Amino acid sequence: MQTLRDIKEYITYKAVPDCVSIINKKLPNFKLAVLKFDDASDRRSHRGGMYSKGPGINLATSLLKHWMDKQGIARFYEYPAFDEDTVIGGAYIAEGKIAIDIITAHEIAHAAQHYVYKLLNTRCKPHGPLWRDIYTTVRTEFVNGQLGDQAKLKQIYEKRLKEIKQELLARVGKE
Repeated sequence: MQTLRDIKEYITYKAVPDCVSIINKKLPNFKLAVLKFDDASDRRSHRGGMYSKGPGINLATSLLKHWMDKQGIARFYEYPAFDEDTVIGGAYIAEGKIAIDIITAHEIAHAAQHYVYKLLNTRCKPHGPLWRDIYTTVRTEFVNGQLGDQAKLKQIYEKRLKEIKQELLARVGKE
């Protein structure tokens, strides 16, 4: 993915339909009614939830741009409460597209969660059991097959961090 337009098209025509199709196995009538891209440079979070038109997501393009041209191995962090979870937690990623897929899956899971809340006239924690169930399914079927060998990627990532640290220390020592 080279441009922000490419990312938006990928999310709109590939990532969202794939995630919704997976969710439809559990919630056959779920549809994503709202897909927004917030281009404000100061926007610092994504959102999945219920909008006036129905379930939707709003993605911060400034954060998507961060992952767009990521080179090398990177660490994608999830919320601390489940970052270490082997299915829905953070991951070492070899390309930025995977982070975009994780973000999309995470927010669509919130939209589906709020859809169920509306159906059942109930609520629970934002990252509670219902959301975790939906997100686990979407991560397993849509994202996690792309992740590769996490132990190997972690090793490469940590080696590169060590090299960077040594380079920085060497520069500081020369000044």
